[in-house]
Amino acid sequence: MINEMKMKNVYKIELRSPNKISYDALASWLHEKGVCHRPVRGKFDTYWLSKYVQIELAVDSMYIGAKEKHRAWESALWVFDNLVVKEFMFSNIRQVKTDINNRYDDDGLDQIVYAKTRK
Repeated sequence: MINEMKMKNVYKIELRSPNKISYDALASWLHEKGVCHRPVRGKFDTYWLSKYVQIELAVDSMYIGAKEKHRAWESALWVFDNLVVKEFMFSNIRQVKTDINNRYDDDGLDQIVYAKTRK
């Protein structure tokens, strides 16, 4: 699951591809797409996308998190719609962690959005 993500609201994008995806390839792919990211100090695979949003890369998925719910959802959905859907048609996105006003809320955690429905 999430190794180093410390944000309160996190979405997971699972990349479904017939080709095996490596961590380095995923980081390079994001960079090629123009997603500027810089490492979080002291973290192995977590990056800042903006002042408020972090992304953690895994072999076949990305975790996008923010302190506020709307930023996490908007950022994750932007990455999903603009980058993932076109190249990884069988991928999906779902919320894996939410904390609103210092209260854990699992409402909606079971909802999955599939790439084929976002075209």
